[in-house]
Amino acid sequence: MTTGTVRIPPATNQLAMSWIQRRRDELLADKTSLRVLVESHIVEGRLTSSDLANGSELTTLAGTTLTVDTTNGIKINDSTVVEPDLTASNGVIHGIDATIRKDSQEG
Repeated sequence: MTTGTVRIPPATNQLAMSWIQRRRDELLADKTSLRVLVESHIVEGRLTSSDLANGSELTTLAGTTLTVDTTNGIKINDSTVVEPDLTASNGVIHGIDATIRKDSQEG
């Protein structure tokens, strides 16, 4: 595995975006919560979809745990990866269909 950052960006669907929009003012007013939300979508390392093993656990920059499920596509916690392996200069991005929220994570 090479170094870098895996970014799992929030919200590629309308339902997830509406959650963010409803909390927009709250998140902008509370920089700590905003930072935790963003860091809950970032994992150290340069992991492609082929590196994501079923049942593996990834620790986010926020210190929370993400669980990988590859039994039917790729799921990260309750979110489905809809756009895997988007290469960025500092890592790999995996687009997901829902926002990963700290209250839905173990760890």
